[in-house]
Amino acid sequence: MQYRLSEYQYQTNLNRLLDQVIQNDVIEFTDSTVSFEGNTAKASIVETYTYNVDDGFDGINFRLRMYIFDLEKINGKWLISDVITNDPWESSGDFNYEPITIDVSIIELFGQMNSIKPDTESAMVKNLDDQNLLSLNRWTYTVSDAVDYAVAHYSETSNSVFGFTPGNNCQNFASQCVWAGLGGSGTSTTARPAVPTSLVGTNAFNVWARNQATTFYPTNQYYYNWAWDNVNGFAKLMSASTSSAQGPYGNSYYSNALASTEAGNVISFNQDGAASAGNLGHAMFVTAVTGTAGSRTQANIKIAAHTSTTNSAYQVLSTYTSFPAANFARSVIWSGYYSILQP
Repeated sequence: MQYRLSEYQYQTNLNRLLDQVIQNDVIEFTDSTVSFEGNTAKASIVETYTYNVDDGFDGINFRLRMYIFDLEKINGKWLISDVITNDPWESSGDFNYEPITIDVSIIELFGQMNSIKPDTESAMVKNLDDQNLLSLNRWTYTVSDAVDYAVAHYSETSNSVFGFTPGNNCQNFASQCVWAGLGGSGTSTTARPAVPTSLVGTNAFNVWARNQATTFYPTNQYYYNWAWDNVNGFAKLMSASTSSAQGPYGNSYYSNALASTEAGNVISFNQDGAASAGNLGHAMFVTAVTGTAGSRTQANIKIAAHTSTTNSAYQVLSTYTSFPAANFARSVIWSGYYSILQP
């Protein structure tokens, strides 16, 4: 309960310090359930919150999530003893419900604005394989197409092409956005720009197709084998990508990762501490940024996220979660490489 209260106090203080005013909002509650067992009960309800705020972006924000309440009947009155949500970090099973240290979290966020140093990221960080230039074709990654897909689909409750992974749909959604940016369309989950096993084999590191895995990585690193559906798998795919292997081409960053975030990136985080390869738990797609590259913070990044049919978001990262910047990783997509010309 103390964590829940501190979460809302954090949001209030953040808005005040950023001088942001919610201009109008609509809140709806649906799908309520309740079950009783003697003097205890469990209830749930889905909250849909849409609001406009002068945050430097398009002003439209959205948050969908389910609340689950534990209640006890004491002296004839039903009292709430616990309340959680199905946000992805809370659904992990080992989330620490320690109250947010509000002042520390906000000072950390604002302190970044004057301390972040630009990184040296560029497409030239990776060495291009010259022989690839004769064999694979470069496909353009159109950020506006990826963003348009994210905005059109973040709040949907069904997807006839890619479906849902209940409670863990975040990377499936982020991969769809990248797929759209590379020119993906239609109803096939295995047509390019996807990279199915039928194209590259069952032991290739670059398999990237819905519900398909490889045997490339050992069993103790099984999560890397699911590049389309697993947060760690996608980040690994991008860091391992080359211009001589079919699929999206880019890189992943784990240190000072948010500072140079751009629209079209995929960001992810480790809820338990600093981000590193293999410890990531949730992915989001970046739809817009403000500020200067090299100095961006959570307050400069707007994300779209889709975890389940009852949990999604389209809002500024700092209002979506209070995790510190060190917990975040970022995957950047520069282009794609394929054996055929881009349609």
